[in-house]
Amino acid sequence: MAVIFIQKMEGGTTKSEGLCLKCAKEMGIKPVEDMMQKMGISDEDLEGLTNEMMSAFGGAEGMEGLMSAEEADEDEEDEGKTATFPFLNKLFGSAQSPQAQPPEREQPRAERGDKDKKGEKQPKRKFLENYCISLTQKAADGKLDRIIGRDEEIQRTIQILNRRQKNNPCLIGEPGVGKTAIAEGLAQKIYQRDVPYKLLDKEVYLLDLTALVAGTQFRGQFESRMKGLIEEIKKLGNIILVIDEVHNIVGAGDAEGSMNAANILKPALSRGEIQVIGATTLTEYRKYIEKDSALERRFQPVMVEEPSIDDSIRIIQGIAPYYEKYHFVSISPEMCRLAVTMSERYITDRFLPDKAIDLIDEACSDVNLHNKTLAREVEVKKELEALEKERENLMVEANDRDYKRQTTLKNNEQRQTEIRRELNKLTAEHDSLMGNPATTEALAANEQRQSNFRRELENLAGEREKLLSDEGSSRDYERLASIKSREIQLQDELNKLEAQSAPPLTVEHLARVIELWTKIPASQIQEAEYERLAKLEDRLKEHLIGQDEAVHAVAAAVRRGRVGIASKRKPVSFIFVGSTGVGKTELVKRLAMDMFHSPESLIRLDMSEFMEKFAVSRIIGSPPGYVGYDEAGQLTEKVRRKPYCVILFDEIEKAHPDVLNILLQILDDGHITDAQGRNVNFENTVIVMTSNAGSDARTSAGSVGFGRTADQQGRERAMKALESFLRPEFINRVDEIVYFNKLTEDNFKAIAAIMLRELQDALKEKGITFTWDDALLDYLVKKSYSMTYGARNLRRQIQKDLEDDIATKLIDSYLHPIQSIHASADGEHPVLTAE
Repeated sequence: MAVIFIQKMEGGTTKSEGLCLKCAKEMGIKPVEDMMQKMGISDEDLEGLTNEMMSAFGGAEGMEGLMSAEEADEDEEDEGKTATFPFLNKLFGSAQSPQAQPPEREQPRAERGDKDKKGEKQPKRKFLENYCISLTQKAADGKLDRIIGRDEEIQRTIQILNRRQKNNPCLIGEPGVGKTAIAEGLAQKIYQRDVPYKLLDKEVYLLDLTALVAGTQFRGQFESRMKGLIEEIKKLGNIILVIDEVHNIVGAGDAEGSMNAANILKPALSRGEIQVIGATTLTEYRKYIEKDSALERRFQPVMVEEPSIDDSIRIIQGIAPYYEKYHFVSISPEMCRLAVTMSERYITDRFLPDKAIDLIDEACSDVNLHNKTLAREVEVKKELEALEKERENLMVEANDRDYKRQTTLKNNEQRQTEIRRELNKLTAEHDSLMGNPATTEALAANEQRQSNFRRELENLAGEREKLLSDEGSSRDYERLASIKSREIQLQDELNKLEAQSAPPLTVEHLARVIELWTKIPASQIQEAEYERLAKLEDRLKEHLIGQDEAVHAVAAAVRRGRVGIASKRKPVSFIFVGSTGVGKTELVKRLAMDMFHSPESLIRLDMSEFMEKFAVSRIIGSPPGYVGYDEAGQLTEKVRRKPYCVILFDEIEKAHPDVLNILLQILDDGHITDAQGRNVNFENTVIVMTSNAGSDARTSAGSVGFGRTADQQGRERAMKALESFLRPEFINRVDEIVYFNKLTEDNFKAIAAIMLRELQDALKEKGITFTWDDALLDYLVKKSYSMTYGARNLRRQIQKDLEDDIATKLIDSYLHPIQSIHASADGEHPVLTAE
C-alpha cells in the first residue's frame, strides 16, 4: 500500500498516475492518514514501502485499473469488502480497467402487471437483491403455499400498514403458529390485488439478516450496508420489509463503538420512511423488544394465537395437495383430522399447525420409504424425461445436418453442371485446334484444363455419393427409432403404475412417526387403544393377587383419564397406602409396562431424599444465581424428554412440605414451570404416591371393631394417618386413594406360583425345563407367610431354598449340562431333582 493510483484525463486520453502515501496524506485524504496511524507507519517507512510495492506490481503502467476512492462509483464496490476504505478494494481487486468490465446486469423487479416506460432509468436494487428475498415475486411465480384461514390477523396487519405513522405491525406468537405464513399471505394478496389502494403497488421483501451481517469484519461496514438498504427502500417508496425473528436486530452488528441494526432502523421507522413487518415469539418480544421502549413504541403488536383444532384441520386439508404432489401419495380428509388430533394429543411441547404439518410431512416420507412401486414410478418418469430431451436434441441436430447436406448437394450439382458445360466448350475448341501445327501450345493447354475439370468432376461425384449415403444421419435416425420404441415401453409401464393409484397415507404411518418422536409404541397410538384399555384390569389382575379392589380403582381412573371426558386435562393420580409387601410398587411397575411397554417409562423418586426445604430445586432446577442453575431438574427434565410415563413418589410422608406444594400444582394444573422458565406438561403422565402410613398399628388393635374386618380398620387408620401430614387441598386433588389389603395364605400360594413361573422362564432361556408340585407351594407358604413383611418374605424364601441350590447344581454340572429340574418338598425341606 505504498502507492495509490488515480486516473485522469489529459489530452483526450486516460492516464494513470501513482501517488505515494506521503503525497496522499498531504492531499488530505483522511482515510489514508487514519490507516497509517493505525498501522504505525512513519514517514521514514514510506520510501521503502513505495519501492517494494512498485516493484511488486510492475510499476504504474501495470496498475491502470486501480482507481481512487473519490472517483470510484459506490455501487461498483464489491460486497464483502471494507466500506470505510473503498480504494483498498480497487488495490487488491482486479487490475482490469473499468472499460473492460462487463455491463452491469439489470436488476429484476417483481411483476405487478404494468410495464415501466421505455428508456426510463429504474432505481437500483443492489441491497434488496443481495440481502432480501422478494415474497411478491415468489407469489407471482407460484412458489408460496396457499394460506388457509388467518383472515383476521392478515386484515389487522393491513389495517396497521394503512396508518400514516407507526405503520409497522409486529406479529407475536408461539413458534409454529403461522407468523411467517401471514407475511406470505399478505404478499399473495398484494399480487392478487386484493388489498386497499394504498397497498396495490407495494412489494414485500423478506430480510436475510444473516447475509446482511456476513462478511462485515471491518468497523463501519455493517452500518454502511444498513444505511444503503434503508436509503434504497426510501428511494423506491413501495417496499414492505419483513424481518423474521425481529428480536435479532437488537444486537445485530453490535460491536465496540458501533450501532446495532435496531438503533439504525429507529429514525426511519419513527418518521414512517420505511415500513417493517416484524415476527417474533412472545418470550423474545418480552426479553428484547419490550426492554427497548423506543423500539417497542414504533411497532404495533398483532397477537397470533394458536389455531383451534377445527381451524388446524382446515389448514391441513388446504395444504394437503402440496404434500400429495411432492410425495406422490394420497391424503384423505380423515388422515388430516387424525394428524391434527394425534399431534395435539401426543406432542405437547409444540404448537398447531406446525406439529401437524410436520407429522403429515414425515408420515408421507415414511410411505415413500416402504413403497417400491412409487420408487419405480419416479425412475420411469425421470428416464422418460431424459429420453425426450435426447430425442429433441437429435431432431435438432438431424435437421441441421439435413439442411447443410441439401445445401451442399445443391452446390455440388450446380458445380458439376458448370464443369460439364466448360468441358463441352473445351472439347469443341480441342477439335478445332487439331491438325494445326501452330496451335500445339494451345492444344496442350486445352487438354490440361480438360484433365483438371474431369478430376474435379470425379471428386464432386464422390462427394455427392458420400452425401447421399450420409452414415451420420442414418445413425441418428436409428437412435431416434430406438428412443421412440423405449418411450412406448416406458409409457405403458407408467400407465400401469399410475393405474394402481397413489398409495394412501394411513394411521399406521402417523403412529410410526409419533413413536419415533415420543417413544410411545405405535400400537398404543392407534384406535385400538380403547380396546387395550378395556382389558387393562384383566391384565393387571394376572400379576396382582388379592388386590382386586385396588386394581379395579386404578383401571377405572386410567380409563377415565385416557378417554379424555374430563373437563380439565390433568394427570391421573393415586395414593397407594398399605403395609409393606402387599403389591404397591409391583402395581406401579406393571402399570408402566402395560401402558408404555418399557421399564424406562417409570420415573421413581424416593421421597426420603427430599426431606429438606432446598430439595425443591432438585425437582424443578435451581433458581437464577444459585449453584446448578444451568442444570435441569431431576423430574422436569425427565418428563420433558419422556412426556408419557408413570411417576412414582415413594414414601410420600417423608417429603418436605414445600415439595408437596410443587406436587399440588402438578396435580391441579397438569403442568409446572421449571427454573429455566420452560413449561413442562404432565397431562400425559400417571402419578402414583405410596405411603405406609397407618400400617404400623397392631392388627389386634382392631378387635374392638364391632364386626368390622381388619382391612376396614386398616383403611380407616391409613386415612387418619394421611390426614395428619397431608393438607386437605392436596388429598382433594388426588383422583383415588387406594388401600391395599393384607395378603392371606391363599394369596401367598398364588403369588408363589407367579414367582415360580418367572424362575421357570429364566431357566427356559438356558435350555432347562423347570417343574414343581403343590407340595412345594405349601412349603413356601408355610415358611414365608407373614402379615408384617408381606410377599417380599416369599421372594427371599424362594431365593434361599431354590435359586441358591439351582445355581450350585448348574455350576457343578457344567461338564454334563442339566436338562430338567423338578422341585418339591419333603416335610421341612425342599427337594430338587435334576436330570
